Amino acid sequence: MNRDNSKIREFLIDALSQSSMLQYLGKEAPNNPELREMLHSGEVLDFEAGDTIITEGDASDRMYVLAAGRVTVSVAGNEVCAMADPGELFGEFGALTGELRTATVCATTPVTCLALSTAFLKRNAQDGRSLLGHLVQRALNKILLGRLKHTSAELGAAQQALDRLEKQVVFLRVDNETLNEQLDRA
Repeated sequence: MNRDNSKIREFLIDALSQSSMLQYLGKEAPNNPELREMLHSGEVLDFEAGDTIITEGDASDRMYVLAAGRVTVSVAGNEVCAMADPGELFGEFGALTGELRTATVCATTPVTCLALSTAFLKRNAQDGRSLLGHLVQRALNKILLGRLKHTSAELGAAQQALDRLEKQVVFLRVDNETLNEQLDRA
């Protein structure tokens, strides 16, 4: 369901100014006229619990700023994270790179978000002097590096757990062989 609500837009601007993205952008970002114009050009969308907001494999030129509610992010049907903080961004990677969506995002509660078209950024970046484009790119780089670091840590922990399990399997095989030998002798 779509609606135009200036109170939600102002709330989102305030929430976004407290979000990790704008913290990466710096203190001047919330007052950046390009950013405010982009946020005011966005579309306020409401979703019900269970609605799919983004589908893995789809193309899109939109990213979303969460205003209220909770969403889960899944890759290949496996939940990888949840988001519930106002001002959190999702769908930015595919929207900005032009690549197909790499994850599915579903509302787990009623959700209100602001859908932002990347056409706005592209239009303002054409002259190469867009402060917003530069700031957003810098912030996204930091966010994506943070996500990569988090994923690498999770992968390392999973590898350690796998190594422990492989050692247990080896010990169980040895125990099994010993028991089989004892049974054969008995």
